Amino acid sequence: MKPDQSNPTVLDPFGRPLPGPGGRPRISLFGLFLIVFGLLLAAGELMSQAELMSSAFFLAIGIALLALGVRERSDLALYAGVLVTGLALAGLLTSPGLNALRGPGWGSVFVGVGVAGIAFVRWVTTRKNLLILALGAILAFWGATEVLQTYSDFPANRLIGPLVLVALGIYIVSRRGLFRWI
Repeated sequence: MKPDQSNPTVLDPFGRPLPGPGGRPRISLFGLFLIVFGLLLAAGELMSQAELMSSAFFLAIGIALLALGVRERSDLALYAGVLVTGLALAGLLTSPGLNALRGPGWGSVFVGVGVAGIAFVRWVTTRKNLLILALGAILAFWGATEVLQTYSDFPANRLIGPLVLVALGIYIVSRRGLFRWI
């Protein structure tokens, strides 16, 4: 028996069948996202209300990515959702239209807390991602020092480097067994 030749499959350069009728590729969602993202950024530079609306739009995209990541159990969608949601939330709350928060550093705080939260849940369930948990906590702490400097005269953001070195040193020393007596 001969194979069905009425609907030949067209392959991409990697040998995978192309979707769509006749092997035509569909529009790339990532490319479409980049076009919309660029247009909204350009509009945000021209009008303050457009900046507020673009932040709200990207907040919705970030929440949708978080929901997709939870539903599909996708780490990529979760971390992308945290990144987009954290930055959009910071942009929305510090925008001139809302002005709920002031100063820099809020994006780092929101993204760091989100990354650390996801990594903490993964660490509790699988005992993995401890390094990502630490990186998220460092990012949140770094943003918090920028926020602290905005609300006070204390230059806390200059202490981040030395404090990270101290924390790394304590971690290395405690792993070697020198602090076992504590």
